Amino acid sequence: MSDDDPGLSQEDGAPEAPSKPQAPQPPAWASLSTTLGLALAVVVTAQVLAAISEGMALKSTQPQGVSGDVLHRLGYPFGSLGASSGLYLVLAVVFVAIPPLARQQTSDRLDLMAAITLGLTTVISGVLAIGSILAVRYNLHLYSGVHRPTPAFVRIQLIAFLLGALGSSAIAFVGSLTAMRLRDTSG
Repeated sequence: MSDDDPGLSQEDGAPEAPSKPQAPQPPAWASLSTTLGLALAVVVTAQVLAAISEGMALKSTQPQGVSGDVLHRLGYPFGSLGASSGLYLVLAVVFVAIPPLARQQTSDRLDLMAAITLGLTTVISGVLAIGSILAVRYNLHLYSGVHRPTPAFVRIQLIAFLLGALGSSAIAFVGSLTAMRLRDTSG
């Protein structure tokens, strides 16, 4: 055999191992979309964990000087999260659902990132919904703690808060469960 034979290596004359065919790489936009979805879910998860930590750090009469239980203290920081956090979770679900909806090939790594995103979204949307209810309880407790009736405008505000927070959390929860099924059936 000559040195020009493609089946032999130049160094020792041994045959080269055939190269494995590489799996097609997912398109860059699918990687970007999945990464953005994961990032949004991680940000909201960090916000929710920070809210829980803040609530646990409060003393029994903090932050307004009205005595309350642990649920009262946990409700206080969730009042600042609301519908926007739920909408971020919805957006996270949409980002990780786009590649399978577009019938794009994904990698194992992207599938893992999507699974983490959807798992976080499922859990955190439930925690966010419970926290939103505790936030309303906190506000109502403030009025009852000082023996004052809750004004009508505050009740309307709390109803609007709950509609946004619970609605967006429910959409994120159902969307994440649906996206999990979509990803399972598209593979």
